[in-house]
Amino acid sequence: GPDLGTLGLFNYNNHSVFTHELLDEYTSAYTLAETPFSAWTQGVVRRYMIHGSSRPFVSVEVFRNVWFSYVHLQAWTSPKACPVCGPSPAATIWDGITLAYNKKHLLASLQPPTQIHPDVPQR
Repeated sequence: GPDLGTLGLFNYNNHSVFTHELLDEYTSAYTLAETPFSAWTQGVVRRYMIHGSSRPFVSVEVFRNVWFSYVHLQAWTSPKACPVCGPSPAATIWDGITLAYNKKHLLASLQPPTQIHPDVPQR
């Protein structure tokens, strides 16, 4: 479908279009406060209801797919690693839940969330 990026829009599937502002808002929430998709999406659902939108916001599953598709296209210009810990911190945070496992229990295959697996399906 058409690339709407110059208009600040993300064309997800030629049927659903999302603003970069909305998607960047989630990125900001996720990176500042480890906000889970479900909680953030529910907040948007409530804003739609408060403002009397005639159309509901998408489900958490759809938003998750849209957001990952969007960030996949982003050109990251800075390293995505902790300036203190580097790319392999002793503790990791997954979708808002802090894991309390010691670093020795983590598999060597653990990658940062910005790392794209070579076998990821292309949509």
